[in-house]
Amino acid sequence: MKPEVAKRRIESFEKRFGKAHLYLAYHAAFPLSLTPDLLYRLWANFQRDIHGQVRGIPWIAVSDLLLSSLCDEVGHELYEMDLAVRNVLLSRLKEDEKFGQLRIYELSDFLLEYVRQQLLSDDPDIRDFAQVQQWTALAYVQPSEAARELALAFSKLDDKNAAELVRMASLTETFAEPLAEFQPLLIYARGMGNFARGKLEVAKAELGKVLDERNQIKIAAVNLPIPEQIKVNQKKRKFTTKSIISVQKSIGAVVGIIFFVTVSSGRSFYKWVTPCPTGQQKLKGVFCVPGIVQQNNITNNISQGDRTLFP
Repeated sequence: MKPEVAKRRIESFEKRFGKAHLYLAYHAAFPLSLTPDLLYRLWANFQRDIHGQVRGIPWIAVSDLLLSSLCDEVGHELYEMDLAVRNVLLSRLKEDEKFGQLRIYELSDFLLEYVRQQLLSDDPDIRDFAQVQQWTALAYVQPSEAARELALAFSKLDDKNAAELVRMASLTETFAEPLAEFQPLLIYARGMGNFARGKLEVAKAELGKVLDERNQIKIAAVNLPIPEQIKVNQKKRKFTTKSIISVQKSIGAVVGIIFFVTVSSGRSFYKWVTPCPTGQQKLKGVFCVPGIVQQNNITNNISQGDRTLFP
């Protein structure tokens, strides 16, 4: 759903039922899924704002909200809000001075306590519901712990179970805002979702963004599995590294030669322009050697008496 559509639905809901109903919708947007029991407990526990003022939310608001266009029934007595609707409501909850970030913390504590016993249930559906709610609560107040829990869940998945991979990928996407600082996890989730849908090249490109130098992905100290079908060619990566080192060595050698030639040329030029001491002359324009200055200004190293033998 587009954000504009979500906003229109929320405005329509408020216009029909009033501000008190909207306040309950704010709080109902915090859990990822809703049951009548959970929503009723939210209504009972959050009648007041953070300043202690009663908001006067009527009990009928519970059924009105579940049956409204803001919620979709996805199972027996199980409801969800569209992600766009949920994001708008949570944003307004945090921006409203009557609730703010403090209410987010209070909702997190409430939800963690609510699912504590359900996490130990013998019913796998109840456990899954509780686990998702726990991740939701952690994502907003302890994002590092939530990222670690999600990474652990991914590490235990069978890459042949496409349905579960898609479910986990979609679930992780819903935490994009509170887990914004854990982009590698979000990218990995997108990559695995594409892999589960058969989009192997897209998945490979996504995972390539977060691979380390050992061709691995580690998030919150958890090594995440990469299916063989979308692993990046390790040999190619090593060859590339060797090529880079070879180029670096070649550049270093060239720089060394240039430096040597420059220094040598500079020394020769210095000797060429520097005059010799008295009694010496230039040999080949560079070296100074002893000599005898004659009247005709010709210098010679070999003489006998007053007569020059080798002018």
